[in-house]
Amino acid sequence: LDIHSVAVTWGSIADIAYRRGDYDEALRIRRQVQLPVYEQLGEIRSVALTWGEIADIAYDRGDYDEALRIRREVELPVYEQLGEIRSVAMTWGSIADIAYQRGDYDEALRIRQEVQLPVYKRLGANGSVAVIWGKIADIAYEQGDYDEALRIHREVELPVYERLGDVRSVAITWGDIADIAYQRGDYDEALRIH
Repeated sequence: LDIHSVAVTWGSIADIAYRRGDYDEALRIRRQVQLPVYEQLGEIRSVALTWGEIADIAYDRGDYDEALRIRREVELPVYEQLGEIRSVAMTWGSIADIAYQRGDYDEALRIRQEVQLPVYKRLGANGSVAVIWGKIADIAYEQGDYDEALRIHREVELPVYERLGDVRSVAITWGDIADIAYQRGDYDEALRIH
C-alpha cells in the first residue's frame, strides 16, 4: 500500500470539502489523515503545505490568530530551512493578507514592499510582481490615497498584464480603476470604463 498516494487522494477529497464550505471535514482530513502520514514519512514540505491548508481554513473562519501562528511558527521555518524562497514569499503574502484584514495597513505594506517584491523581482516573476503591486494599490485605496492607487493600477500593474497578454487581469485592473473613479464621484468615467 502506497500511503503517500492515499494521503494525496485524501487531500483531493479535503479540497472538495473545502470548496463546498465543509471546513470541519476538510480540517479533519488534513489533521487526522494527511498530517500523520506525511510526518511518518518525514516529508516536511508536505507537512508544511498541509499546515498551510489548515491555516487557510482558520483564515476563512476569521481565526486570524491561529492562521498567523501557523504561518509564522510552522510554515515559514520549513520553507526557510528548505531554501524555497518563492514559498517563503508566498507565506509572507498570507501574513500580509492577515494584516490587511485586521486593518494593519502599514505592516501589510511593509511585507509587500520589503519582503515579497524583491523576491519576485529577483525570480523574474513579472505576473507575481504585478499582483503584489495591485495589493499595494489596494492598501493605498483603503487609506484613501486614490491618486496613488490609480497611479499604480495605470502605470505599474496594467502594463505588465498587457505585456503578458493576461486579459482577465487587465479587465480586473480596469475594474479597480473604475472603482476609484466611482469613489471620486466621477460616475461618467466609471461607466465608460465598465
